[in-house]
Amino acid sequence: MSFCCQSKKEPDNEYALQHRITDYAEILTAEQEDSLIAIMENLEMRIGSQIGILTVLTLDGQKIEELSFKTAEATRLGRAT
Repeated sequence: MSFCCQSKKEPDNEYALQHRITDYAEILTAEQEDSLIAIMENLEMRIGSQIGILTVLTLDGQKIEELSFKTAEATRLGRAT
């Protein structure tokens, strides 16, 4: 599963993870995204881990932990407990 043809414009919802990899900072090549997606899919099938990768241009003063948590919540990423 690859989403190389996405618009790289950040959406109104700053915490949106559009797909397994959302590269707003445009730092990953299509080949790197494909490789990471394969690893993530394998992990999800083997052990159930749900992983998303989000790159942004700036944290706008937020702590990385805050952005990570807000993104996971907005995307409903992770296992239900």
